[in-house]
Amino acid sequence: MGFLDAFKKKSASVSVQRPGGDSTHEKKVEARDSEPAPLPSRPIDAELLKRLGNIAAANTLVRGGQDPERLLLALNLDRDGKIDGDRPTMRFRFDVQRTGPDQWRLTAGIDDAVAYCRFSMGLDLPEIPAMDPATFDMSKCLGFPLTFSMPADHERSPLARSAFLLAWRVEGGMDSPSLESSLTVDGSVMGVELTRLDYAYVPTVQPNQHWVLLKCLRGEQSFWLGLDLSVGAGEVFPRRGEVESYTLALDLLCTFT
Repeated sequence: MGFLDAFKKKSASVSVQRPGGDSTHEKKVEARDSEPAPLPSRPIDAELLKRLGNIAAANTLVRGGQDPERLLLALNLDRDGKIDGDRPTMRFRFDVQRTGPDQWRLTAGIDDAVAYCRFSMGLDLPEIPAMDPATFDMSKCLGFPLTFSMPADHERSPLARSAFLLAWRVEGGMDSPSLESSLTVDGSVMGVELTRLDYAYVPTVQPNQHWVLLKCLRGEQSFWLGLDLSVGAGEVFPRRGEVESYTLALDLLCTFT
């Protein structure tokens, strides 16, 4: 069954089997488990947060007087239009480094029982004045290039791809070829300083909530990228039930798995 023909919910009984002889992966997992590292806390990159906030849709609406608690971002809706209380996701950690006057690089890593992966995200984000709520058009959000790349020394992990596809509750995708080039998408900012809920993000009214929600687009295809700039936690999730969203998200996986 092809990837585009059946993005179906997987049974809870499905398990992922590690291929025999994957000694490199096992050594990395053993090293990780021998010295578990807590999720680091780090200072916010204030300049990056400001630039993202200037072009953030939800923040513009809040500045225009809308109630933050009424703005729910990235709702997962089923085919009947009902809210799905749990989104399929791929979680990772990252560090932020400014590489130029208008460039940032996020170095990301995934370390768990079935995945040891590394990839990077490059942001090209010039300084833009804050959008005017009076003239803001949600359908014309400003964007910026966002490039996903695999480090030269990274070893691809088909097992990781399988695990992420299971987390996304889809069948197929394992036969898709790995991408040797980077993946560039257009990033638009849905909001910054958000509270993350199980099914959505909400512009926060509480301190120390620093989730950023980005919509990553390539033509009509899109997926969501959530980044907590305060602790370096991130997640990727496709739009539920949209084949094109899973197609683009799979291309992301193919850059480093």
